[in-house]
Amino acid sequence: MLGLLHRREVYIMNSKEIGLRILTARKKLGYTQKYLGELINVSDKAVSKWERGVGCPDISLLLPLSEALQMSVDELIGGSIVEKNEKKRIQNLINYTRIKAVENKEKIIKISYIIICIAMILGVFIPCLCDFYLNYSFTWSMISSTAIVYAWIIVTILFYSKKNNIIKAIIAASIGVIPLLYVIAEKIYTVQWFYQEALFIGIFTNVYIFIILWIWVKTQWYIWYKIGICIYLSMIINIPTNLFSDMNLISIIISTVSNIIIGTSVIMFGYNKRRKITNNE
Repeated sequence: MLGLLHRREVYIMNSKEIGLRILTARKKLGYTQKYLGELINVSDKAVSKWERGVGCPDISLLLPLSEALQMSVDELIGGSIVEKNEKKRIQNLINYTRIKAVENKEKIIKISYIIICIAMILGVFIPCLCDFYLNYSFTWSMISSTAIVYAWIIVTILFYSKKNNIIKAIIAASIGVIPLLYVIAEKIYTVQWFYQEALFIGIFTNVYIFIILWIWVKTQWYIWYKIGICIYLSMIINIPTNLFSDMNLISIIISTVSNIIIGTSVIMFGYNKRRKITNNE
């Protein structure tokens, strides 16, 4: 343990040498400070401090940092200042720190999810209890309860889905909005309103969401082009929504033209920006 503490002191004393290695490796790979920071979940200011020798990376960051810079930990911190026995100890410390960080993160996630579950159970139970006490039936409480269960499903997917959790949550949200609309229609409006208006709006919204997901996940288009096309495609929702809400023809035309103008402006902005980048290169 004393050897390890000594090694840490030597490591801190050589912050300028380590900073120079980080700077050299980063420039060799063509990374910006911001991009390198994003790879290891730190700010670009932290990377700047390391490179200037003002501070040095925490030991728990050495492994991800060396991987991001495509070098070994030994190369990063300088093989000449590390004895063979100390190398193994440092590596063990890094691995231990990494495992503990993952365990702590999982623990925080579990505790957070339990708290959310308790809050949502109370959010369902208390309104239903009050509603039944006042009206001897479940009326308005069904809307809040359905909305909470709807949110609960999305939160559960975000917490526990191992891969593409955001995409799965969006899909669940888009599909789940239809039964939510049905409950709202039954309790506030009429079931007929659901079948005549809300169902179609929900379907158009789902179509729009799935198209947007496909554009963002499957295409390699420039980001500003994607945003512009998404604005164009918002007419998939706007036009039927305006028709169902009995808007006059002039308002619908104005809304549609506005979408076209904004979408075109965004695409032209992206085109000019990309053109400048290309010319600078």
